[in-house]
This record gives sequence, structure tokens and C-alpha cells, in this order.
Amino acid sequence: AVGAAQTGYDILEVPLLDPDSVDASMIRRVLEGRNLVASASLGLPFDADVSSEDAEVVERGERRLEVALDLAASFGAQHLCGILYSGFGKYSAPPTAAGRANSVMAM
Repeated sequence: AVGAAQTGYDILEVPLLDPDSVDASMIRRVLEGRNLVASASLGLPFDADVSSEDAEVVERGERRLEVALDLAASFGAQHLCGILYSGFGKYSAPPTAAGRANSVMAM
């Protein structure tokens, strides 16, 4: 963060791929002490893919999105970006109509 601020950056992106490892209060302190703001990012794993047709998988994805939003808000992030609409990876086929509808509902 010190190097980012000294170089002229004013925003840091905080990845939330492993929410349990994120220390929100430490991030907030670091940002405030250096006039930086945060953005958060996330890539959903395939076992929490909100574009799945499997209701349990979609539910895990929705919970993961809620945790990420709460965590991002706790350290002051104004944005949550990344792959929020499906699993993070390559697919062999496009989403089905039901999968797309699940993704829209999760958002």
C-alpha cells in the first residue's frame, strides 16, 4: 500500500477468493492511513456457480456473494467486481436458459 500511494495510485483491489483470510479491519487501517480506497474482486468457484442448474450449487454461490459484499463493505469498498455471474474458469458449453435465469436471480 505504501508503494501504491507513493506511485500515485488511489485505489487498491482486494481479492476475496478466500474470505476467511481477509482481515477487514487491517485493510481499513492501511487504506485510511494512506488516502487510498478499495475495490473488491471475486471469482466464484465451480462448486458455487450461480449459473448452475443445481439449486444447492446456486445457493452456495449466493451465500458466497453475500459474504463478499458484507466483507467488502466492512473495509469500505465501493465496488465488487470480477466473475460474479458464473464459475471462474472455462466452460465447454454456454449456460442453459435455466442457468442464466439462476445467475440473474442471484445478482
